Formats: sequence, structure tokens, C-alpha cells
Amino acid sequence: MMMLHSLQDIVSRFIDRVALDGGTLDNQIGLSNVDETAVLTLIPTAYKERILYCILPENASGDFDVSRNSIATRIDSSGEIEEMAVNIPRINYSTGTPTLLVEPQRTNLIAWSETLGNNTKSGGISFTYTNPLAGNIIEAVVSVTNANDRLQPSFAAVGGRVTMSIFVKHDGTDFTTQLNTFNTGTSTLFGARASVTSTGVTFTSFSSGFDDAGFTNYGSGWFRIFVSCQSTTGTTFAQWRPSSITTTISYPCFGYQVEAGNTASSYIRTAGAQATRLADDISVDLTSLSISSITETIDGVEQTPITSIPSTYTIPQGNINKIVMI
Repeated sequence: MMMLHSLQDIVSRFIDRVALDGGTLDNQIGLSNVDETAVLTLIPTAYKERILYCILPENASGDFDVSRNSIATRIDSSGEIEEMAVNIPRINYSTGTPTLLVEPQRTNLIAWSETLGNNTKSGGISFTYTNPLAGNIIEAVVSVTNANDRLQPSFAAVGGRVTMSIFVKHDGTDFTTQLNTFNTGTSTLFGARASVTSTGVTFTSFSSGFDDAGFTNYGSGWFRIFVSCQSTTGTTFAQWRPSSITTTISYPCFGYQVEAGNTASSYIRTAGAQATRLADDISVDLTSLSISSITETIDGVEQTPITSIPSTYTIPQGNINKIVMI
């Protein structure tokens, strides 16, 4: 009897293979657009501990090995932050569609990312805490009366760029918040102000300015805002002013994060001490496969094909949409 090789059959056998192996089928998005002639196709759909499944080839010879010896977070399909266990790959929905999240090692330099009032603070800033959000994240409500009310935990900077980020909720009232570094030795201040409305965030520079800034809209009024700026050598304060003008305001917030580097990485929860998320290492041995070209799609952009084929291929960092090998 002739074996059927239609795409529908390939997808069906893939789903069965994942189930029989005890894996998790996270989604089926993109499986209907697979090129059946490819030697290896990875679309972020299914996983288990230490394994990221490929729809092609139709056996385990193309599945990727996964290593990350720490927990890490992702945005799940419901838009909630979820902690993933050690050596579990992360299929991330921060853009609304599933991508494979591959990140370098990062450390949250803030000791208290959720119980924010435990950090060093100045002025009349205060916090109350509500029932946990999904994933047992502790939501705080910050209250301030003027622009000098702030959090200002310190960290030992080594020079270069740091990125500060925090989740805030527009709860019916527009506000302008401020993220900046302040070096105690040089009195140098870098940062930006973020004006938050119900539809988005705009940034303006102040003092010595900032290098980059942006936000992610998670819906229901929630935004993650980030500011990347310089951090001179020595003791540095990571200052967050919930309001950059003299006004009384309160709004929900959580997830204060300060990390070396020029981008905001996935959320790293802390509860009394700095915490490190280790790097994702996801690779496959290609010695048993006949590969002439590798095409990566990262952040929605198809990259120039790789034609110098390594014996072991490692997925690059970024948000990976698809990898096709022919």
C-alpha cells in the first residue's frame, strides 16, 4: 500500500509523534504552510524537556536539543507571563503570534521586582498589594504625590548601557513616568520620561538623555515600558519616578527590572536578591542529514540563506519564526 505524503498527513503524523513522545503541542500555527520538499523544517509548535520538535524530517533525527539551566519566563497565548522550567524551550506570544524566544544570559539587578516597596525609596512613594495576577505575580498599586517620590535601588555599574523596564497599567488616567540612572560619583543622570495614555506610550529625553526606549502593549491597559541608557562606572541608582510632575496619582504596576545591555529581555522575577536567567542553547546535529542551505526567519524577516553548513547548527538569538533547511 502506498504511503500518503500529503501535507495534511504529515501534520497528522507530527501531532501523533509529539503525543506519543509525551511532548506538548503548544499550537498548530504555520503547520499548514510547510514546504514538503524541505529536509528540515522548524516551526515553533511543540516541545518537551530538552527537545524542540521539527515537523520535518518525520522522525527525531531533526529535533533540536535544548539547554538552559534556569527557569525563564515567556508570554503565553493568553498574554500572561508564565515561568518555564529548566531546559524547556519558550514559545513566546509577545507579538501576538508564536515565536521561539532565544536569549542570552541576563541578570535582574533589582532585588525586589514585585514587592516593590522593599527596595530603597525616597519621598512619599507607597505601595499596596493586590491578589496575584496569573502566574502568581504580585501586582502592586503605587501612590505618589509629587515628582520627587521615587524608587532608587542601587547597583554596582561597570560602565556601558543598562536597560530599565517596568510593567504599568493605564487605569483611566494619563500619566508621565520617568526611568533614569544616576551615578553618585559623577552626579550624571541618563534617562527618559514616558507619557502613558490608553492607546500607547511616547518618550521624551531629559538631562543627559537616553539611547533607546520603547513599549509593549499587552492589552487591558497594561504596558511594559523600557529605557536604555548609559551607566557610568561606580555605584548607580536605578530611579523610577511613577510621576514626573507634581501631582497625586496611583496606578497598578509590577516587574521592575534593570539589566546590562541595550534591550529589555524577558521578565526575570526577584524576591530579595538579584536573579539570573541563563542563556538558551538550542542546537541540532546535522551530520546525518544532507543539507545545502539554511534559511532563518527572525522577527518576521527572512535572513540571507546560510550555505556553509556546520556539523552542529545552533539557533541564533532573537524571536524565531521559522527555520527551513533544504
